Amino acid sequence: MSTSRRLFTIVGVVVVAVGAALLWAESGNKFVNERPAGETPAATASPATKERTTLANSKVTTNAAGYLVVSGSITNNEDAARSATITATFLDKAGKALGTATGTVSDIDPAQTKPFVLTSTEKLATYYEVKVAVDKLF
Repeated sequence: MSTSRRLFTIVGVVVVAVGAALLWAESGNKFVNERPAGETPAATASPATKERTTLANSKVTTNAAGYLVVSGSITNNEDAARSATITATFLDKAGKALGTATGTVSDIDPAQTKPFVLTSTEKLATYYEVKVAVDKLF
């Protein structure tokens, strides 16, 4: 076998190994099992409206009536006061929306952090993932 052919074979094996490692690492970042709503990990906050705001500390609980509640904080990174509409979307494994929770935080001064609490509109027994995002700044 020529040197260039051996090198090509080695490079091919390395590419396959790196690809497999990346896929394994990516799958490790997903929740493996669906869990009952009361036993779910914290919600994931997606980047908020071009860094004009920052969402943090999102978590999911279940209230006494059985509805899911997403709480966290939002920081206004702009130079003027803003209000924000925030939505949490509950997803199944396939990424299909199962339900939502939406709310508004008003009058967030520049550099101020305020809490938010969003209550789902449906009673969900299970979900796979929660995405929290700022829908609108005004």
